[in-house]
Amino acid sequence: MKIEKGGKRLVSSGFIIRGKGKRILLGKADGHKEPYCWTVFKGQIEEGEDLINTAIRELKEESGIDINSDMRLNKNISSNYVYSYNLHHKDVYLFILEDVEGALDSYPFSCSSIWGDTGNPEISNYQWFTVDEMDNYIFPSQRGLVEFLKNKYNK
Repeated sequence: MKIEKGGKRLVSSGFIIRGKGKRILLGKADGHKEPYCWTVFKGQIEEGEDLINTAIRELKEESGIDINSDMRLNKNISSNYVYSYNLHHKDVYLFILEDVEGALDSYPFSCSSIWGDTGNPEISNYQWFTVDEMDNYIFPSQRGLVEFLKNKYNK
């Protein structure tokens, strides 16, 4: 599915990263007040991109994780988005990456995208959270994701 950027609504796409031990990887977003400053890796679609390619690009920019260069990761991504939510100005679509082999256990995460004119990286830290812990740290706009993950994995 190709979604063109246009009109007044923006489209973002990204990944939910689930590692060994059922923990979720989040990034600490620079410029947001603690404690609700942790987020999944996502960003705005660029012209001509589809949702999955946007998610892959944003994941690499915000975490350094290059799905295309590691088959252990590439083979464990969802082919369709698994969760979406709407904000007043944009629609967000999230895919899931299951790191079943532990490729990210000691990964050197890094962020190459810069926040506005600050010169600071968009993501300044990385941490694995249980789904229950996420509720105390994730952006308020992403709290529905916590319920989704609880329902998906706590059956």
